[in-house]
Parts: sequence; structure tokens; C-alpha cells
Amino acid sequence: MNITTQLSIFMENKPGNLSQFCTILEEGNIDILAISVTDAVDHAVIRLVVNDTGKCVHILGERSIVVIESDIIEIELTHKPGELKKVAQIFSQEMINIDYIYGSECHSNGKASLYLKVSDPKKALEMIKKYLVQ
Repeated sequence: MNITTQLSIFMENKPGNLSQFCTILEEGNIDILAISVTDAVDHAVIRLVVNDTGKCVHILGERSIVVIESDIIEIELTHKPGELKKVAQIFSQEMINIDYIYGSECHSNGKASLYLKVSDPKKALEMIKKYLVQ
């Protein structure tokens, strides 16, 4: 459980753009730890967590790709029904809004990583550590 940096990139929503974006990351030896791609009418928003945020921002900046950095929380939950409900209940009680969530695969330890954009990352992390036994 920690606060980590998420990168958000806005690009035109057309065939081939995601492939080109991934090629840039591959050439820079940037590993994607988690990713979410959402679409709008004429653009896509790529949100991702990578192994080397600073290097990734630099590489994308060299190609005039605008990157927005933001704090999100990363938590590991046991891969079973009801785990996300526990998190949502804690945040509800503490008046912490969840803007969005995305996740990664289930790890060999039986846990899955969730990445949450919340209204107060520091408080959210404190509440998870206080109330959710990992």
C-alpha cells in the first residue's frame, strides 16, 4: 500500500496511436505496471503507472507528448469477493470520494493490485492502513 504517481496522456483516438505510444515506451525500456485507456468523442485518455516515472516523463516530453502527473494510491487486495466493498465502505465512512479505479493482474501471492484516484490520497492510505488488515 502506497501513494504512487500516475501519468495521464491525452491523444487522438485513432487506429495505430496506442501502438505507437507503446513502441515509444518499449524503446525507452519503460515497463507498464498498470494501464487504463478510456475514450471520448475525439480523444483517448491513457492513465498508467510505470516502473520509472521520471524517465517516462522525459522520454514522452522529448516527443512533445504532454503528460500530467497525479498522486494515486496502490493497494493490494486478496483476490476474493467483497474485498473492494471493504475499501469502498471505509472511504464512504471517511468521506473520501473515489474518482476512478483500475487494476492489474492477480499476483502469485493471490493478491491483485488496485490503483485508485481519490479525493484525498494521504487520508485514504491512512484509513486503509488503519482499518484494513492485509
